[in-house]
Amino acid sequence: MRHTCVRSAAGNGQRAFLFGRGVVVAGFGFVLGLAWLDHPGLTPALRDTARAMSQENVELVRVAYEAFERGDLEAVSQLHDPAIEWQTSAEDPDAATHRGRVAVRRYIEGWMETFPGLRAELEECVAVPDGKVITTVRYTGRARASGMDMDWRQSLVYTVQAGLIVRAEEYFDRDEALEAARPSQ
Repeated sequence: MRHTCVRSAAGNGQRAFLFGRGVVVAGFGFVLGLAWLDHPGLTPALRDTARAMSQENVELVRVAYEAFERGDLEAVSQLHDPAIEWQTSAEDPDAATHRGRVAVRRYIEGWMETFPGLRAELEECVAVPDGKVITTVRYTGRARASGMDMDWRQSLVYTVQAGLIVRAEEYFDRDEALEAARPSQ
């Protein structure tokens, strides 16, 4: 089975292993991914249910990116909860929280208009506890105003509930995204 090893962002020597379609089975200096499913207090049935739900969340986010790549914003919107909140990165000059499917779609359309041919290559998509999925995405496109080719990476933390994305948080710093995805204690 193919796997990728990811070193801890905390620099503590711990590693996480991503197998197949992105299932994490170890930690990044804190419990991340599916490692918590090995807790001895969980029954096998609960463990199986939680593992399946985490993988479903990852697949939901992957499907959203696939629809974006096809330019199918209607399909993307249908994967969002009607009351979705999308928090842009604090570094964004127009930092804001977009609320609701219509506002989020307008936000995405604005990016597509600003960068014709905008591509979003999903480089990482990993389930973390509390119904969250963390992604690293490479965006490429050409700025309409300047004609300059653009290429940047962004990490996003998605929260999934009842099979829909209810929240997205953008980060230009992956370590900040990892911290935001840390399970509440």
